[in-house]
Amino acid sequence: MGSPTSSLQIRLDIGGVKFTTTASTLARRNANSVLAAVANDCLQKSQTPGYECETVVFDRDGTHFKHILIWLRDGVVTRGLKTSVYLEILREAEYYTLPGLRKSVKRILGTYDDKVPEDVKSAAQTPDLRRLDVIRFTHCGLKLRGVNLSGLDLSNLDLSGGEFQYARLYNTNFENCDLRDANLEYCDAGGANFRNANLRFCNCTGAKMVGAVLDGADMFLAKFYSARLKNASLRKTIAVRAEFNDANLSRSNLSGAYMSGACLKNANLTDANLSDVEFSFSKHWKAGRADFQYATLTGANFHHAKLEAYFLRNARDYENTINLDESIRNKLEPRLPWMLGRNWFKVPASK
Repeated sequence: MGSPTSSLQIRLDIGGVKFTTTASTLARRNANSVLAAVANDCLQKSQTPGYECETVVFDRDGTHFKHILIWLRDGVVTRGLKTSVYLEILREAEYYTLPGLRKSVKRILGTYDDKVPEDVKSAAQTPDLRRLDVIRFTHCGLKLRGVNLSGLDLSNLDLSGGEFQYARLYNTNFENCDLRDANLEYCDAGGANFRNANLRFCNCTGAKMVGAVLDGADMFLAKFYSARLKNASLRKTIAVRAEFNDANLSRSNLSGAYMSGACLKNANLTDANLSDVEFSFSKHWKAGRADFQYATLTGANFHHAKLEAYFLRNARDYENTINLDESIRNKLEPRLPWMLGRNWFKVPASK
């Protein structure tokens, strides 16, 4: 028997078409979808005394939303529809972040893997708003969860405190933007430009930022838990005390970055360029040393990086790093395989 909260009724207005469903239905197939996020918000609000169910409005075409609800409830896609209808459902599945539905529809259409029809691909890249629309939102709260802003030029705007969870930000230009305290959890920002942006205290947990450019960005105390930053450029960034736990930074370029006090636990730094990076204690930033515990360092380039041997204790595959200072490597060499996991290097007490 389901919990009382799972049967919480939620009213939706999709482009003027009204639907009523439950929180459990919206969150059933993909916990990271836009609809699941709506369900979670409603569940949290329902705990407040005097809560009344509000209608959640989406500025989308609601003509075929019933087919999405059918798939959420039963896991099957309606058969016998016209190809044009399936293409519409595929586009809506892109918007609501429902990869399972996309896969099922593509199977019906006879397309596999990532061979999405060109009209659907272009529709997915068409932004929902213009730059002027986003500027207007800055005056009434930047609540842009799940919105498609792909390809927009949003450079030099004040977007601080904005809510961009699950937003589509492919190739979006955020150069010189103020994104302090912004929430970009689980957004798709592949190829986006964050050059010289202010990302202080920003939450990028689970963000997909493959190939993104963050050169010169200020990421002080930003959160990048489980973020995908493969092939990203983070040259000369200020990532002091930033959190990169479980992040994928393979083949990324962090040359010249300031990473004192950064947490890289379980991070993947395979083939990353870490040359000239400052990992040491910093009195100016009041930051300790970077933490590489269980980080994967295969092929990482430490040319002229500022760090000490004990920084790398318990790191994975440091033996196969590149340009690691010989004095550091010599201190690490006594650690034979059977010694792994033991703290052989004593961390000096802070003065």
